Amino acid sequence: MISDKFIPTATYAALESSMMSRHGAVVFTSSNKPIATGFNNIRSRTLNKIRTSEHAEVSALRRAINTKRGGKQSCLRGKVATCC
Repeated sequence: MISDKFIPTATYAALESSMMSRHGAVVFTSSNKPIATGFNNIRSRTLNKIRTSEHAEVSALRRAINTKRGGKQSCLRGKVATCC
């Protein structure tokens, strides 16, 4: 079960979104240590029209993968908590 302590973190991440429906996500380790947060955002535009959006979970996982801790790539054996 996902700890309720990550709900405020995911909610705060959602506030960073510029989209109409804001969603936030937190990636954390199996020992409940947060690794990265993410939010849904505009992924691409063509002629000023939104074509796709990136989900909060994808954003958080991408940030976790690209985050180096102690000179090593992050290990993703944790869980993802989401909030809208």
